[in-house]
Amino acid sequence: MSVDPKTGLLVGAWLLTTPVFAATATLSGRLHHTDGTFAAAKLVALENGRPHFDETTNQTPVRAFIFDGASSTNTVRRPMNRALLHDGSSISGRLVSVSDDEVVIQPGYADPVAIRRVAVRSLRWIDHAASGSYEGPYHTNRWIISPLAEPGGETNRPSWKLEDGMFVSQGRGTLACEVEMPTVSRVEFDLHWRNIPRFRMAFYARDTHHYSFTEGYRFYSPGHGIIFAMTRSTNPKQSVELSKAPVPALVNSNFVHLDFRLNTQSGEGWLFADGKEVRHWTDLGYSGSGTALIFYNFKKQTRLGIANLRVSRWDGRTAHEPKPAANGNTLVFKNGDTTLTDRFTLSGTNLTFRHNDSWLTIPTSRVTQIFLPGSAPATDAESLWIRFQRGDWIRAQLLALTDSSLTWRHPAGTTQHETALAHLRGLHLSPSKPVMDLSWYLPTMTKK
Repeated sequence: MSVDPKTGLLVGAWLLTTPVFAATATLSGRLHHTDGTFAAAKLVALENGRPHFDETTNQTPVRAFIFDGASSTNTVRRPMNRALLHDGSSISGRLVSVSDDEVVIQPGYADPVAIRRVAVRSLRWIDHAASGSYEGPYHTNRWIISPLAEPGGETNRPSWKLEDGMFVSQGRGTLACEVEMPTVSRVEFDLHWRNIPRFRMAFYARDTHHYSFTEGYRFYSPGHGIIFAMTRSTNPKQSVELSKAPVPALVNSNFVHLDFRLNTQSGEGWLFADGKEVRHWTDLGYSGSGTALIFYNFKKQTRLGIANLRVSRWDGRTAHEPKPAANGNTLVFKNGDTTLTDRFTLSGTNLTFRHNDSWLTIPTSRVTQIFLPGSAPATDAESLWIRFQRGDWIRAQLLALTDSSLTWRHPAGTTQHETALAHLRGLHLSPSKPVMDLSWYLPTMTKK
């Protein structure tokens, strides 16, 4: 089968004059071109680590290749830890060891992955004991999803669907979960959208079925780059609109990381967008007696995606993140305290670190995150992005391909790994970490 050397390659950087093919395979999937068009295709070979496809009718560079038959993550087990790398990669699983030279994570979709320590930005504990109330989504357990409202009446089709670690709206409807929010809490998540994002959120909700009749703090965006805060009185049917928070990303992007810090004891709240403070409310007032959260998409044309949701206890003392130190390891504890140490070791469920010239040993359940000193390495031109079913993104060099597995290696890794294709969602040909395009999950809205 002939392969056009330009097909599936990014501009001129993907052109090679001396093809060297690895083991061939025939993997069905869908190409996503940079002009927004899609096409069915087969991944037939690797040429010096670059994928080649049999689709030759479109000469537009390729953005991504999504495997056919990729399943949702409804049955994925909750990982214990997540390693975030300076290049944007994330590896979720169980933290095996940390030495002066490397960090080892057992992800579940490959043998233990060893990464040079200088390439790791932070380590997070996301098990129930250390992370707070909720982190996910990894499955639909505990979630209440309303039926989709369509012309002609209600249907049994859900209004939200879990795909690849992201809840994606299918139209107008409610997504809610009882997460037992602490009285002083932090709610953070990635929000993706297609078409103008018009949505509502409720925190400390009591009625998880009806957004309009619940207690709690409510927020909504009419789609103009603004998020309004609303406070509820003791009568759930009455509310007072408070000042608005400008979020430029809502009008000039299709992704934003939202971070709410809420203190029901003082009626205060902070909103951060992509790490920057955009509003401090001092008059949120009465929160009610609920502890659930609600997301509501109220326009059928809008598609929303919610990923990397985390609800945790917040210390309430400062709204700003601890800043990693340049010459030491920053330990962040469950109660919000931080400390700096030049050395630490892990042994089972205990963390031992040096503090004021003495060594202290504490359970890892008291730790939420460790920031490691380092810097982002130069981008490896031979690498691309692998999207895993449980939501991980890993920049990797592709080494070999068969009908059942992909062999890969992170540029800062010390070993290579073989992963069954069932654990993969797709390959993304992008120099920087891709932003999720919701059209990948919504074929009815794709361009023909």
